[in-house]
Amino acid sequence: ISLKMCASQSKAGLLSWEQFIHESNAFLKVSQILNDGWKSEVLIENPYGFYLTKTQLCSIESNCEQKMFEESDEQEFIENVKIVKFEYHIVYSQSYLSPILYFRAINSNGSHLNIEEIWDLIPQAYKLEHTAENKYSIYSKMITQMDHVLLGKPYFAFHPCQTTTFMSEINYSLPQKSYILTWLSTIAPFVGLKLSLDYVTEFQKRNINKFEKCSLY
Repeated sequence: ISLKMCASQSKAGLLSWEQFIHESNAFLKVSQILNDGWKSEVLIENPYGFYLTKTQLCSIESNCEQKMFEESDEQEFIENVKIVKFEYHIVYSQSYLSPILYFRAINSNGSHLNIEEIWDLIPQAYKLEHTAENKYSIYSKMITQMDHVLLGKPYFAFHPCQTTTFMSEINYSLPQKSYILTWLSTIAPFVGLKLSLDYVTEFQKRNINKFEKCSLY
């Protein structure tokens, strides 16, 4: 999907570099209040080298299904669960004028989940109807593999063209609303990211997203 295809979308879904810095700092303030683990990183040699990062551990059933287990099934549960480390980066895209969520998932043995395994982790409620033949064409438009724009290494990413598409249709302009939070809340179920509802409460309670001039880093 090219930037040209995204250009037809409303400019309301776009984010300037200065807005990205402001939104990121506001989001970080709430993350610190909630002790949610997000932090900022800066690549000094890159003028757009500021990004947010978080690491979380998740337990995933080997058959990628969500089930409830009785106490008597505890051993079966343990045998069918693997621990996966997810690493998330929120990076600014100069090409798409929007944030990109890069991520990778690493098994306890050091191996990485492949794209098919990532797609299988999408909750059933969010999965689209598909056949085995068109599965790739459907999900690759949302989650794909590409080189990290700052690190130059292959990561999975939620395609930024989808960001400009749905963000142009969402009203996040009220003072207590946050572009980063609205965007992240929308895509979190597709990428295995845990995001507390307390973020919304904190933004509303503290009006943290009120725009103020701030330093880039």
